[in-house]
Formats: sequence, structure tokens, C-alpha cells
Amino acid sequence: MQNTVIVTQPLPDQYLDSLAEHAELDVLAAGESLSDPALGPRRSACYGLVCTLADTIDLALLKEMDMLKFVSTVSVGVDHINVSALSSRGIALGNTPGVLADATADTAFALLLASARRIAEGDRYIRDGKWTASNRWSPGFFLGKDVSGSTLGIVGLGPVGQAVARRAAGFGMTVVSWTPSGRKAPGVRSVSLEELLATSDFVSVHVALANTTRNLIDGARIATINPARCLSIQPVAVSWTSQLWRPHSTMAVCSRLD
Repeated sequence: MQNTVIVTQPLPDQYLDSLAEHAELDVLAAGESLSDPALGPRRSACYGLVCTLADTIDLALLKEMDMLKFVSTVSVGVDHINVSALSSRGIALGNTPGVLADATADTAFALLLASARRIAEGDRYIRDGKWTASNRWSPGFFLGKDVSGSTLGIVGLGPVGQAVARRAAGFGMTVVSWTPSGRKAPGVRSVSLEELLATSDFVSVHVALANTTRNLIDGARIATINPARCLSIQPVAVSWTSQLWRPHSTMAVCSRLD
């Protein structure tokens, strides 16, 4: 009899077929949650778990999974998993580092372009029926801001931050960075965080959440950003004080890809 592996979300067939060669798969149906009380017997018989960032793997859940030997998460981050509880029981943990660096950088740059050229604002304007003869075009109408030739400040120069820097180079942007690790990257000038916030036309934040980065971009630092500039937050986990940007007129756009 093969060991049972619970898969919390349907995966592409080729991956499930490969995994099925080594274990009996228990793929949860749509609407089923790993924490559902009705799944108790299936949890207790589980040898392995393939989960996503949408699943909370906490201590209470792990206590019901006596036979569990490994957890594999289809994500870069593991903040949805009680890692210390796994370690104490010798349960192996796997993740997928690096696989979303380019996808995340693409989205970050899409947000930058959309905010600079007021794409979402213009879309809403037309959909709301405001594009009329009385509101005709003028030289400053939804003008936005040039990306080419501007300065991009990147906070956090890991794989995603470096990928964003490469995209910025293609747009002729000057790129400066600050990162807790002191990491360097070709074509990127290292500056203090204060200088970065004060001089960048666009700021893109890509640091992971940790005790040293929680609320890194707080109200005091947001206040130092020129109101005509744009702050883009796309970290692995939130490292800014979201409620504090609203009193300032700096545009903020935020997205999370994990």
C-alpha cells in the first residue's frame, strides 16, 4: 500500500501524474479545506502534504497529522507554515524559491507604468461615462509622468529587486537601491534609504517581512517622498505601514505575488 499525500489544490496533470508514481494522492475537491473537521481521518492518515500559501499549516493542524513526514508548499514564502513545529518533529519542508522572481518583477513594473501613465484612473474615467465633449482633451489631460529618464529607487535588492532593475535599464531609468544585506547589482548605485526616498521618482519595495523590516516604510519615511512621486509596494510580505500613506499625496500601488 502506497503512502497517502494530500494535495490541497488541483495542480497541472503532468505534476500530479509524476507524484502519483510514488504515492497515493488525495486531492482536495473545490470547496474543501484542509482544516475541515470532516477531513480528520484523512489528515491522520497523511504521509505527505502539498499545500499553497492559501493554506495555514499551524500547530493545531499538525497535531492531527501523526504520520506526516514532509510538507511541500507551492510558494516561495513559508510564513503560512509553523516551521518550528515541523523542525521539532523532524518533518521535511520544501518550497519553490526563485520561480516567481521574473513574474513578480513583471507585475511590479506593470504597476509602475500604470501609475506613471494613470492607466487605471483613465480607464475608470471612461467607464464612468466622463469622456464627453464637455470634458475634451487638453495638453495636461491625464498627462502622467515620464518613466524614461527618471530615477527608480529599489528597496530590497534580492532576486525580484534585481529583476526590476534589469527592466528599468531597458527604459533608460537611473536605478539606485538600498538593501539590508548590502547586496550590489550591475548598473545599480547603492545609497542610504533616506537618500533613496528623497531623490527617487519611483520607489519599488521588495524586502521580505522580518522583525527588522516590519513597518520599514512608515509614516515618517513616506512623508519624505516628493508628493509627485510614486511608491510601489510588492514585497513577499508587507513591510510598510499601509494606513499612513493616505494623508500624503504620493501615489501608492500595492500587489503581492508569492
